This record gives sequence, C-alpha cells and structure tokens, in this order.
Amino acid sequence: MSNLLTAAHPIAWIAAISLLVTVAILRARRYLLRYRFKKQHGCQAPQSAVWTKDILLGLDGMWESFQAIRNHHMLELFQRRFAERGDTWVAASLLRRKLFTIDPENLRSMLSTNVNDWFLDRDEATWRFIGPGVFTTDGAAWSHSRALLRPNFVQDKIAHLDMFERHFQNFLTHIPHDGATVDLQPLFFQFTIDAATEFLFGKSTSSLKPGADRTYYEANFDQAWATAADHCRWQIAAAPFKFREGAEVKRAVDLIHAYADKFVHQILKERRESEKTRRNGGSEKRDTSNGRYSFAQELAKSTDDALQIRHELLNIFAAGRDTTASMLSNMFVELAKRPDVWAKLQSEIAVLNGAPPTLEQMRSFRYVHYCMNESLRLWHVVPLNYRKAFRDTYLPRGGGSDGQSPIFMPKGTTVTYSSFAMHRRKAAFGEDADTFRPERWEGWNPSCAFQPFGIGQRICLGQKYALNEVGYLMIRILQEFKKIESRQPLPWTETSGLVLSSLHGTKVSLTPA
Repeated sequence: MSNLLTAAHPIAWIAAISLLVTVAILRARRYLLRYRFKKQHGCQAPQSAVWTKDILLGLDGMWESFQAIRNHHMLELFQRRFAERGDTWVAASLLRRKLFTIDPENLRSMLSTNVNDWFLDRDEATWRFIGPGVFTTDGAAWSHSRALLRPNFVQDKIAHLDMFERHFQNFLTHIPHDGATVDLQPLFFQFTIDAATEFLFGKSTSSLKPGADRTYYEANFDQAWATAADHCRWQIAAAPFKFREGAEVKRAVDLIHAYADKFVHQILKERRESEKTRRNGGSEKRDTSNGRYSFAQELAKSTDDALQIRHELLNIFAAGRDTTASMLSNMFVELAKRPDVWAKLQSEIAVLNGAPPTLEQMRSFRYVHYCMNESLRLWHVVPLNYRKAFRDTYLPRGGGSDGQSPIFMPKGTTVTYSSFAMHRRKAAFGEDADTFRPERWEGWNPSCAFQPFGIGQRICLGQKYALNEVGYLMIRILQEFKKIESRQPLPWTETSGLVLSSLHGTKVSLTPA
C-alpha cells in the first residue's frame, strides 16, 4: 500500500503543477488581452479611488450607507459623496471594486451606445414577484418582451382621459372642502392603482370609489403589492445576500398572481371560444368589456402564453403605478409651498373654463410640463440604479488625472448611478440646482444630463401614459381648488420603496374654487 502511495506522489505533483501552469497561462493571456483593450480605447486609472479604513471589504462604507438608509438620507449621502469625490469614483466592496458615476456621458454609454455590454442582474430579486418581463430581463428575452408590448403603447391606446376622469371623481370624495388637512400621497397611490388595474385588466380595484362592491382580491391587492414590493426592494438593496421570503410575503405574492391570472385565463378562454365559433361558421362571441380598453386583451392577441401575459402585465404595473404616484406626491409637496407657481398654473389652464382638458389642450400647457419636468428632475422616481458589466468594457469618462479619459470596466463590475445626484449637478443645472424652479425649462434642453425615462433602446415604453395621467390629475385638481397650503411642518424626507416617496406624506389644505 505504501508503495502505491509513494508512486502516486509524482503524478499528484505533476497534476498540481500542470494546473498552476494552466491558471498562470490563462491569467497572463487575460492580462495581455486587457492590456491591449485598455490601450486601444485609451483607458486610464480612475481619477478618484476611495480607500476606506477597510480597504478589502469596504465594510465601513457599507455601514455608513446602511445607517443612511435607516435614517432616510441615503440620497443625501450619495449627493455629498459625489460632491466630495467627483462625478465618477471607485470604492472597495466585498473584495471587489464598485464604480459610482453621475457623468451623463457614462450613462449614455451604459444605456445607449454600448448597452449590450451591460445587464440588469435582477432576476432573483424580481422574478418571484413580477416575473421575467420587459423591465427585468436582458438580451433576447427582453427584445421579445419589448416587441410584444410596443404595439400597445401607441397614443390612441393610452389616451384614456375618460378613465382618468372617472377615478378623479372618486378621488374628490376623499378631499375635505372645509380646509382640513388631508394627506394626498396615499390618495395618489390609490388613484394610480385604480387607473392601472382598469387599464391593464379592464376592471379597476376601485379603492377610491365610495361603497364599491369589491372582491377579496380587489380589497387586498393594494396592501399585497406594497408588501411584495418592499420585500423586493430589500432583495435588490442587499444583493448578493438574500432575504428569506416569509409567510406574509408569500401570501402577498400568491394573491397578486391569483388576481392577475383570473383576468388572463378569462381573456384566453374567451379568445379560444371566439376562434372555435368562427371556425364553425358562427358569429364571434359578444364583447363583454363594455367598450373599455384592456391591455391584457390586446396582449392576448399576440400570444396565448398565460404565464408570459401575467409577467408582462405585472412588469408594466410595477413601472406604471408607483412611479406616477411618486411623481405626483413629491410634486405636490413643493406646489403646496409655492403659491406663485400655483397661481401661474391656474392662469395657464384658465382657458379651459373648468372643462376637463383634451389631449391637444394638455400638450399646449407649457408651464404644466415645466413643473412635471422639474419634479422629475429633483425627485426622480428611481433615484438609484445600477448595471453590471456583461463583458470587459469601458466607460468614456472617469480616468486620468483630470477624469476625462476612458476607464476600464472588467467583466462583472457593478456600476451604481444616482439620478437624484445627476439631476442636481450645478455644472448642468446652475447654482440653484437644488431649487424647484419650473422656469428653467423655458427654451432649454439639457440633453442627456436629464434622463427622466431613461435613454436608448430601453427608454420607458409607458412615458406618454404616465405624463398623460400626471398632467390630467394635476390640471383637474387645479381646476377644483383655487388655493393649496402646506400642512407639513417637517422638511421633505426620502423614503424609498421601489420608487422615491415622501416619508411624511403630502399633507396639505385645499380650498375649493
């Protein structure tokens, strides 16, 4: 036996040495390839590298960020870091380098010109909740989703002003007419969930409608969505660590899926029955939608995959419901403090004489759009985002002594960008970049320094729907109430779920016209 072990030793040594030589060759080859890549693109070392006390794991920086999240000033922390370290900088994090940037040219590269070099890496955090779809996938899967959805976002299919008016009338029933304080933020979220469910499924949850006869799923959908979205947010923030899905989260996700599946299965059943009747020479089954548009019905004309339809509907819902409510909530926090802006808005829409606006009229109200742009600039609904390098690539700026040279991005590098900080850059928006001033938009286009809906091929499909919804509700509130006053003594403070909202709500007093 000892002779056999002794004889095996040379073989083991040869195998170990061969492995080490192979690894060394592969690493040398990778070094040479990367050296050539850097030279070809003129890449330089990062201008700003942050070496914290823990230079390997960066745990002290991570602890500072964790404390900022707990105390609701994460965005303020990032803005301060960019002010101190520059528009692009590198920091250690869990034995890896992470890059942080607010340089518009770097975002243009990641999101547009070199978009195929980057991916979202959100599958585990979001797929259990809303599934693989247009906002959670990359590559061929994303292209398929985009092609499937794009025909349903033409203007005549998303104009639904009559739908917005119905839900606005329900919204009005919750506003005191005696000057009492009301928190608009939860009402905005209810408005958008009622509108979004009707737009997507053909039937609203009717959370704002007094005395509505609501099913168990309709009555609990809003809370279930909030529970699942909060869990999803923490999964994304904690990556690569994972949170266990508790019983409450599981029930919430199951309810959301059951709610969506009910509509999807019914629509597919009606489609199959209509096709069967048509094949047998009969007339098509009578439309039961009461003339109301349903995104799900339109989607079912392109695919009969029930699971994919559900995934795409929930992807659109996630992107469209919370974002518009967030935008409205943050904007009205500021409008309540600015009687000068309120007066200018009312002067502009006076031509309506109290009548609900048409699409053409909404487009003509320039100051309304200035206010929406300014809200999106100061309180971007997704204030922090990231991408991960799919392959070795580069960003156009951040390297060299002046930060103007390209910077090499190895495969797997995570790049975090802050729209909150980028939209407040004094270099792009002036010394008053932290101030709500809608007039700055008159005759001015900041190009890629302002990216409210993203840029490139992944630009938001639903941006027109969102702006129609926000603009319509904003105009109708202006028509109904001649005066607004802030009833919030505390300053605006961030709270981030899947979107940015006001921690203290949108507490105001409204005086009827």
